[in-house]
Amino acid sequence: MKHRLPAAALLLAAALLLGSGLFVFRFVKNGGRWVSFAANRHLYNRQGQLSVGQVLDRDGDVLSEVVDGQRTYYDNATVRKATLHAVGDLQGNIGTGALNAFADKLTGYSLLNGAFGAQRGNDLYLTIDARYNYTAYEALGGKSGTVAVYNYETGEILCMVSAPSYDPLNVPEDITTNDRYKGAYLNRFLSSTFTPGSVYKTVTLAAALEDIPDLADRTWTCSGSVQMGDETIICSGTHGEQDIASAFANSCNVAFAQIAQELGIPREEVVFAMDAIVDPVSLYEPVYSDGGDAICVMDQVSDTRNTDEAWTDRIALKEAMKRLDDRERRILSLRFYEGKTQMEVSAEVGISQAQVSRLEKGAINTIKKNI
Repeated sequence: MKHRLPAAALLLAAALLLGSGLFVFRFVKNGGRWVSFAANRHLYNRQGQLSVGQVLDRDGDVLSEVVDGQRTYYDNATVRKATLHAVGDLQGNIGTGALNAFADKLTGYSLLNGAFGAQRGNDLYLTIDARYNYTAYEALGGKSGTVAVYNYETGEILCMVSAPSYDPLNVPEDITTNDRYKGAYLNRFLSSTFTPGSVYKTVTLAAALEDIPDLADRTWTCSGSVQMGDETIICSGTHGEQDIASAFANSCNVAFAQIAQELGIPREEVVFAMDAIVDPVSLYEPVYSDGGDAICVMDQVSDTRNTDEAWTDRIALKEAMKRLDDRERRILSLRFYEGKTQMEVSAEVGISQAQVSRLEKGAINTIKKNI
């Protein structure tokens, strides 16, 4: 009996140490996720919205902030749509958004202090530029797809747009039933797949260098197309006889289709990849000519800016601007005519970035009321 008591005590002590070690490990690994759980009423409001922290773009423009306990977004609806998949939605349906993926960073959680003082929140700067996102979203013109720009030297993503999108402050009632919004919760840049086209020739070449011993000594003849079963692969030109270096430099569809087939890649995949390659068209490409001046692609692109309605809007805007004070007009001029960020404006005007944001929103609301 005397020997059993120490053994039992040692066993209990070992179990306690093991349990404590497991808890510490899980705390270090998952502490941020535990704190940012949506049921935490210190950091989330009754609607389940993260009620602390600001999300800003690389220039310091506030993309999402908390006002009177409610999370809101940038004042421009198009910017909200263009940055939605980077910032995230109020309901947490977009898992890749910063509000969801980096909630612990927004709370200011740290391993040492935990959630102490987290109600003050934290500023989270993204690498994207809201202006680039705005331009890219407009260029998509309502089509589904994605646009991304990154700095290859640093790896920073400067632009990340996914469409279809929607306004997080005015969620469509039929978002789950209307095909227009199909895939709206999906970040197509991070979570979707697309046919790679010519980019995949690099992979095909790498495989050919490994599996075709005499690759450097062989040639392929490109006559502008090649038959692959029932399908015809069209090339971007007629390259004639070429070795592997020339075929790669020319991005020759004919040569690489034959190489892919030799490597054993299924014919359907070869055809699918090659069909995805579309050459860009110049705005000055002639589309029609009757012997006189040719009609180019640019001639068929309408100008949606210099319309009668646009002139009327400019006059109304000018009159509405007169109702603003000098400081408000200066802030809007610096922001939207000179393209300065809120941080740059704050330094020039001599007030904080938060004050610039509030004055900017107030001025815009005044203009809206008077147009």
